[in-house]
Amino acid sequence: MKQNRVWKRVSALLMLLCMICACIPEIALAGDGDSNDNYLTADTIYANIPVTGVTSKTDKVDYYKYTVTEPGYFTISYSRAGDKGSWFLSVTDSKNVILQSYSVSSNRESDVFNLGVGECVYIMIKNSSSGDYILTINETPASDWEQEPNDDVSSAITLQNEEWINGNGYKNYDEDWYKYSVQVPGYLYFELQPVDAGTRSWSVEVLDDHQVQLEKDSVASGFQSKKYCGEMGQAFYFHVKNSYNNTRQYKLRVVFVESDEWELESNNTVALATEISANQTIHGVLNSKEDIDMYKFVSPGNGVYQFALSGVDTGTKARWKLSLYDANNKLIQTLNTQTDLESSMVRLNFKKGKVVYLKVEQYNTYARGIEYTVTMNYQKDSTWEQESNDSFTTAVSLKKNKAITGTCYASSDADYYVYKAPAKGTIKFTFSGDQVDVGNGWRLIVYDQNKKEVKIVKYVKDTQTIGVKAKKGKKYYFVVKPENSKMADISYTLKVK
Repeated sequence: MKQNRVWKRVSALLMLLCMICACIPEIALAGDGDSNDNYLTADTIYANIPVTGVTSKTDKVDYYKYTVTEPGYFTISYSRAGDKGSWFLSVTDSKNVILQSYSVSSNRESDVFNLGVGECVYIMIKNSSSGDYILTINETPASDWEQEPNDDVSSAITLQNEEWINGNGYKNYDEDWYKYSVQVPGYLYFELQPVDAGTRSWSVEVLDDHQVQLEKDSVASGFQSKKYCGEMGQAFYFHVKNSYNNTRQYKLRVVFVESDEWELESNNTVALATEISANQTIHGVLNSKEDIDMYKFVSPGNGVYQFALSGVDTGTKARWKLSLYDANNKLIQTLNTQTDLESSMVRLNFKKGKVVYLKVEQYNTYARGIEYTVTMNYQKDSTWEQESNDSFTTAVSLKKNKAITGTCYASSDADYYVYKAPAKGTIKFTFSGDQVDVGNGWRLIVYDQNKKEVKIVKYVKDTQTIGVKAKKGKKYYFVVKPENSKMADISYTLKVK
């Protein structure tokens, strides 16, 4: 019985000792020992705690393992006593890929590493003769640093609007990926600035969420991308690739400007067209070669309106192709814009509620990523004809001594007017063109109530009065047609007496 009590006390003491040992933290040893001569037996080293080591003729190689415990960056400091022998220090990642290597003669501090929490590196020290050294991991906590590995799209770091993040090439040809997702209407651009001086460059590119390259450049100094517009939830990627032996640090940010004056992506179809109101200006940008911007306008009533496009950056060679369609997808006009000039489409005067569409495409590659503005200029005017009046049944009624303004918006357009004679006598139609020095003029035709041609005058370029003998209560039609395409969008006035 006494023997059993003794064993119970011994067992309790052993258990207590084990519990105490489990609570004691691991301490970096002074001296590397003789067993850390490969990766598998590497000694653990901790941040900001110097480790003293020694190499000898029989133990020329020492390995250490460091695991990152918090976001930030670190360097590796190495110092040795004396100057005899040739020393070599290398740093590899957990996949045995060499990150940096040095031949050292005395003291040396490594370049910056910015691995993520849980990532580890192995440090190898090799000497051809005996010697002592001190090794230290200098860790600096920082929340504004990228955390490796962010070497592909799947591991891209999410950027916060206007917040700078520090980047670093911790190995040759290191690749850093970042992304930003659009949450509200507006536009964005990326900025990269070097932190330290140097001539080595970065290869940078902007990509959309389908990995379509939108922009690419090689930069050694500051860089600002073009502006981009995305639909809600769409991600844009910024890719930085370091050149050989480029360990320069940089800082990067995305700037997103919320604005309801920008197009709403994806507006590349009629169904998804961005609506524009009378006298409103909307900003847009073609993100890629395939990008198309569609705009929709609903006529508010009597008057005349037209689309106008201007490039915002007048220092470029950007040119856009504009196409104007009616609600039935019938092409009204195409126009290739001129560099640095406002380009206006033909004037339109459709009835209230009628819809027209403007399609914006790039005419040359310079237009890609260049901001432009689309403005819908509208002037309310009850004296204007209202399209579509291109047939006898849709003819616009004329009133005595009241002038009406019209325009043929295309060479195929014809304007029909009708006047009911209040009494027997001569009706006088007076036509006046706005400009008479271009094109071949207009063709004017008068029909009676039975749609029979009564009079025709061709190539009218100035004021012309056409008299027609009328019967009381009968309808007479006056038709205006352009003689050629140059007369499209040139206004005229028509009055009956």
